[in-house]
Amino acid sequence: MTLQREIANWRRIGHFCAGRLVEYGELIPLELAETKKRVLHDVVVLVALTIGALFRSRSCRSR
Repeated sequence: MTLQREIANWRRIGHFCAGRLVEYGELIPLELAETKKRVLHDVVVLVALTIGALFRSRSCRSR
């Protein structure tokens, strides 16, 4: 390859990488929002299970 082709090739690679970086940067807030929603859901489920287990253990003691 000639030097000009080599430079042009690296320039295209650089533009491609920069474009991908911008796209991934736009996806980060979406991923964080989705993760927050999943974590909140899991916490609510764990609290509900814990409360259910506490009531179940109390009802078993009273028998």
